[in-house]
Amino acid sequence: ERKNFCEKRIFKKMKLRVRSKDKVHMINDLTPTSTIFELKSAIHALSGISPLRQELKIGYPPRVCGAKDDEILSSAGIQNGDQIILDENAFPEIISQPVSQPVDNVTGSLKAESISVPVENGFVVLREMEDDNSCLFRAIEDPETYSDVVLGRSRDDYCEWIAKKNSWGGAIELSIFASYYKVEIRSVDVKSGRIDRYDYDSVALTPMIGADQEYDQTVFDSSDEPILGAVMGVAEKMKQ
Repeated sequence: ERKNFCEKRIFKKMKLRVRSKDKVHMINDLTPTSTIFELKSAIHALSGISPLRQELKIGYPPRVCGAKDDEILSSAGIQNGDQIILDENAFPEIISQPVSQPVDNVTGSLKAESISVPVENGFVVLREMEDDNSCLFRAIEDPETYSDVVLGRSRDDYCEWIAKKNSWGGAIELSIFASYYKVEIRSVDVKSGRIDRYDYDSVALTPMIGADQEYDQTVFDSSDEPILGAVMGVAEKMKQ
């Protein structure tokens, strides 16, 4: 009798030393099949340097790593035990042009990409979500916290209703998500400026205007007042 065997390849964790001008960081949780972007993300977590500002040098003598973000470490020439030199580049210069802000031809409102507030590490920008009525999809059934009285109907009826395309979620769903993901969600009312803490459209910290959304930071320390102030600034621009 012939048996079929499934080969399982297990890649050992790599030990990488990342040396910046004033510190040495150790990365021990990547494998040869991890991507350059995952490496940059790990470096960002340790050094605070945005992936967009990282210049990585590998090998000896050190040379700039020209691998793309989706390339894996082994094919980029990065091996276990390697030292990586980290340099911090300035953001590409952004030249402000004396032109009017982009406006939606249908609604007459400012387009999302024009709504931003500069902060120390980049820009807080509006990320406009698709208007398909399903950005908050389905509530988690919790009979103790979300009783029929709280929901205003039976849980089965509520779940059936919230799953419909023309139904909008709200405070209940935000509180569920905040509890599930263990974060504080702050919803800013554009008209009144009121902040409900528990996204319809959301905001993100981007290192530069026009950067890919994969570089967005969307979770912040709840005591980060400069970010909160910038979010209020975005809401004020939306209001205008």
